[in-house]
Amino acid sequence: RSLESGARGIIAESMKAAGRVASRFFRDRGVPAIRRSVGPLHCERRGGIDALLAGRDEFGVIDIFEALRKGVLAPPAEYITRPGPHSLLGVPASEGYSRVTSPLRRFGDMLAHWQIKHALLRPEQPVLYDEPWLARVAEDLAVRELEVRRMDQHQEQFWAHSFLLRWMRDPARAQ
Repeated sequence: RSLESGARGIIAESMKAAGRVASRFFRDRGVPAIRRSVGPLHCERRGGIDALLAGRDEFGVIDIFEALRKGVLAPPAEYITRPGPHSLLGVPASEGYSRVTSPLRRFGDMLAHWQIKHALLRPEQPVLYDEPWLARVAEDLAVRELEVRRMDQHQEQFWAHSFLLRWMRDPARAQ
């Protein structure tokens, strides 16, 4: 919660808004795009989601620890080429959400920028990349993201274990 306050909060909300605007831009012009979708939340307990939503603060934020206690889980995100829901951001299926805010870091964002630029420069033929090609790229992006996430987890585990070993072997600790 504290990470999204002040300037960080403004940036985070602006990025979310940009993703929604981009998706609507694509939808309204019939231009295919890679979108990130997260289906509806699941709960292990009856009424858990309703109870969690009732506990939102004045900004509409849910306590993540309360969600964990109630067993509320989000399905994994997926890449799709048509508008779809993003339940974690509250984006309806009719609107969709496209990642566009980091074209220097994420290849999918760069593709979205190229698609937007082409649609603006050539409104008579707005599609630069067709839907079948984008669907294949979306599959590849999902696989690559999973690989990167696993590498990150392995590196984090390695350094955590290294820290613990150094701590356990520290001669000053024995005194």
